[in-house]
Amino acid sequence: GQAPAGRVRALLRYTAGVAATALGDADDAATRLEEAAAEARETDQTQVEGMVRSQQALLAQRQGRPGEAVTRYRQALALAEAGTFDGYRIGLRIMHAVAEAVSCHAERRVDQAAGALLCFGQAVGRPLLSAPHSGYYGHYLGWLVLGLAAILFLLFR
Repeated sequence: GQAPAGRVRALLRYTAGVAATALGDADDAATRLEEAAAEARETDQTQVEGMVRSQQALLAQRQGRPGEAVTRYRQALALAEAGTFDGYRIGLRIMHAVAEAVSCHAERRVDQAAGALLCFGQAVGRPLLSAPHSGYYGHYLGWLVLGLAAILFLLFR
């Protein structure tokens, strides 16, 4: 869709701006970063826009324009305070996307797999769990004493 393609374009322009900054080509860096900011804004890629604003602030700072640097840093800070860079929110968006994909494309398969797992668990687990349960009080008391002895052994060995 539009958002992933816009994100890729904005990130490529951002990367070109970072490279131009590193190479000392301030004019090219400013152009690339402004293009990246516009692309990020148009496609609602606020995280990328925040990265771009920080890089623009660094570029302005290196060029001796502290007023512009402060403005760009404030823009990046406003995006960060809005939760753009919050790992929890990013993770939540990822989990929502995964859940949506699973519910749209694999819900029936997941239900079938869960049903098969439950049937297998009942077929194997019921005999294993019911065998030691005899209903005799002495057996339960024996299991209790053995369990207590095992715990004490592990604690004081």
